[in-house]
Amino acid sequence: YWPDFLIRLVNGTMLVLEVKGREREEDVTKRRYLQDWCRAVTDHGGFGRWDCAVSKAPADIHDILKAKAQPPRGIAAQKDERDSA
Repeated sequence: YWPDFLIRLVNGTMLVLEVKGREREEDVTKRRYLQDWCRAVTDHGGFGRWDCAVSKAPADIHDILKAKAQPPRGIAAQKDERDSA
């Protein structure tokens, strides 16, 4: 398996971005395994945070990158608490 793009986001997350014009059953299965893999690698802790997404049209890439570049849940709140202390 070779992903279409590996992108390091500003929040440090490695994003596996797949680009699909049309979706087949094998694409759905592959994406399910990719989600499991990203979760397992992230949970391991030795390789940083990993996530994945699928772009079905060039116009949606900006929105995908913006959404995925947000700090992981809880991280922004923890940073705000440290900064105010």
